[in-house]
Amino acid sequence: MATDKYVSGQEQKWEAYLKHHQVEKIFRDLTSDLITLQPEDSVQHMISFLHEFRRARDEPKEAKKGKKGRGSKASQQSSSDSSGSSSEDDVPFVAIKPTRTRRDTIAAPRLSILKNWAPPSITKTPDQERFLALNLMSIFFIKSMTRKEIGVLVGAMRSVTYESGAEIIKQGDRGDAFYIVEAGTVDCLKNNEKVLTIPCTSKEDPSVERRYFGELALLYDAPRAASVKAVGNVTTWALDRTTFKSILQQSEDVKQILYSKFVQSIHLFRDLKLMQVNALCNSLTGKDYEDGDVVVTQGDKGDAFYIVESGEARCFKDGLEVSVVREGDYFGELALQSDAPRQATVKVVGSLSVVKIGRSAFKRIIGNLEFDKVY
Repeated sequence: MATDKYVSGQEQKWEAYLKHHQVEKIFRDLTSDLITLQPEDSVQHMISFLHEFRRARDEPKEAKKGKKGRGSKASQQSSSDSSGSSSEDDVPFVAIKPTRTRRDTIAAPRLSILKNWAPPSITKTPDQERFLALNLMSIFFIKSMTRKEIGVLVGAMRSVTYESGAEIIKQGDRGDAFYIVEAGTVDCLKNNEKVLTIPCTSKEDPSVERRYFGELALLYDAPRAASVKAVGNVTTWALDRTTFKSILQQSEDVKQILYSKFVQSIHLFRDLKLMQVNALCNSLTGKDYEDGDVVVTQGDKGDAFYIVESGEARCFKDGLEVSVVREGDYFGELALQSDAPRQATVKVVGSLSVVKIGRSAFKRIIGNLEFDKVY
């Protein structure tokens, strides 16, 4: 309990520090600038941005200081030292590590989500779902989401069509949606000058076709950096910012939306009370694996328990296959009971999606359970 209070106190101090020094705002503005301008030398661009930010921040202070101490010897000496022995380029650049979310994405203001809110779910064909998922996964701040989370985003996207010449978004307006172009093309204009036509070749990977625009609206409640107009008739898919931010933030309500039905379908948890189910959902972490990945290795220290959401994996003990786990099965349960090493290696066949929970959280929420098997 004392440790929890200490951690809570430290977190409050960190948040106060970040707020006082505008650290989150600096990195939001810096990231927005980088994505909009996409400079070749991103590091130098960041250095210049921070120098400019410091100059703009310090100018009012220097003006006030000069006015207050004008004519004094100390003021003249300070001015002399500043102009004669120092410059922006002489000051060493100190790298500041940005705050990050659980997925190592950019820090951004949290979004207030209503208690009973649920993401929209719009029926689509399998081809449409695949098309949208592939395009979403090409965006750097969505790549690390799980397949389940991307599925929620895909489900929430709605089809919107525009006639030739229609203005889809307007520079300077508040951004509240993100778009993927399914058919047709759009022009992006900054200060009425065309800077990009979409679809186009992706700068990050020339083999990939970029079909999205308005992505900054998902991260920030910031004005549109450019206008976008339809060239001919255009069909798009739109994703609202609320759905995206809810998944990114992983609030308790959203975790219950993602995992509640699945947890209640597991035989092991059939006797849990709703309060326990909700608490368990809030402590789960989703993770995806690909063919051949090793989830746990025999002999390693075990500190988490896994439940298979979808896919298949094989369990090997001393090199021999002893079982196969599929949807609804679990493994790593010995980690919940003791500090003993892993009793088997679990290797993925095809693709695998799991949710996991650590020992301390499991014990706190559920206590002891009788398991059918131990690996």
